[in-house]
Amino acid sequence: MSVNNVVSDKGWIDVVLSLLDWPFLFFVGISVFVWVFRANIVSLLGRGDIQISWGENRHIKLTEISEGVDEELDPLKEELQVLKEKVAKLESTIMKADNPQVKVVEVPDELSIEQKEIAKRTMISELLNGRYRWRSIEVLSKKAGIDEKETLNILRASVADIVLSTGKTGNQIARHITR
Repeated sequence: MSVNNVVSDKGWIDVVLSLLDWPFLFFVGISVFVWVFRANIVSLLGRGDIQISWGENRHIKLTEISEGVDEELDPLKEELQVLKEKVAKLESTIMKADNPQVKVVEVPDELSIEQKEIAKRTMISELLNGRYRWRSIEVLSKKAGIDEKETLNILRASVADIVLSTGKTGNQIARHITR
């Protein structure tokens, strides 16, 4: 009977020692910390003004990181979409080559004031309602049905509504001021 008690005591000692090991105590400590300060943690994370600092006078807010990521990723996503559209257009061109009855329509060089206004409304609508916050000038020109130079001129004239920038790829990009 004393042999069973020694084996039984040895098992409990192992359990107690494993509970006092650092990973478990660390988990318990973090859990207690989060539970005690849960209201403070929620309010801190909810404010959105967390600032990361390094070096002298070098810092960035988490909200700025999010804006920077959007500014860099949206044009890349958009370029992928443009490539998909170009592949589809190329496929349709190949299909049209097989059908000689299709006619090509030429676009005039100069746009009327009405055409510019329609293009501007189309681009602003795309910037307000599009999937991406930042759009490349190339894609906006295709959506509006005008060339990139004219697109840029229209957007530059709309500085009260539009923010222009340059993406990492060197392409000019735009977003609506409210997004």
